Amino acid sequence: PFRTLDVSFDLGLLSFENSYKEGSRKDHKTAENIMKSDNSPTLQFLVRPIMDLSIGTLIVPINLVLADTSSTGTRRHDMDGDGIYTNKLIPDVHDDFKLEDKTTQLGVDMALHTRPTKELRVIYATGMSLTKRNIKSTIMSNLGNANTIKEESETTALTIPLGVSVEHQTLSWLLLRFGAHKIIYAQNKTDATDEQYTGNVLSHSLTDTKDASRNINNELQITLGLGMRPMDKLDVDFALTAAVNATYSFDSIVSRLSLKYHY
Repeated sequence: PFRTLDVSFDLGLLSFENSYKEGSRKDHKTAENIMKSDNSPTLQFLVRPIMDLSIGTLIVPINLVLADTSSTGTRRHDMDGDGIYTNKLIPDVHDDFKLEDKTTQLGVDMALHTRPTKELRVIYATGMSLTKRNIKSTIMSNLGNANTIKEESETTALTIPLGVSVEHQTLSWLLLRFGAHKIIYAQNKTDATDEQYTGNVLSHSLTDTKDASRNINNELQITLGLGMRPMDKLDVDFALTAAVNATYSFDSIVSRLSLKYHY
């Protein structure tokens, strides 16, 4: 059923360790911050089948990414200049923190390439992009009442675009292009919690939900372009992109011109 089937698998690991220390010669106060990676490998898996159908060629790339950028660290401030970070009376600062930051991305694209005539090519495209990010932050003070702050958020973003592109070989040296693209569904929501503990006792709790779906640009994007070969080995490409807003006028107009010479 497939003309070709491309499969790729990537494995990567983000590793870092940052530290810096600063101090005052006058009162010998010092501050030290250490942060290092504490994460699992990032995985990326891509499958791209190409299928020949009776109406054209269908290409369906499927991309899955599992990313982890978690880290741990320590923040210490010697506020009395005695060279240690454990004085509870001044007080010094000695915090340990842990950040879990994990993202899952799934993208599915579908493009149907058709050729109604020899000079005309029409491409229909749609797909889905889903991103889910979980962040958990814990900050624990090792001094005084051992206060702990826990913050957690989960963001889910989903977009579904729809588009069509047309190319017409008007002359042997002139190719005209037209495209229209619009996000027909968009969702971006974040659920967050904030908890503070004094010792093992919960002293503060807050839950919040933010919906940023309305901020996603879902205006109709129009693209006009042409490609020319006025002389041998020289290609000229021009594209004009604009958005159609709610009042059916154009904004965000962008133009691009490129010249390419083949040796």
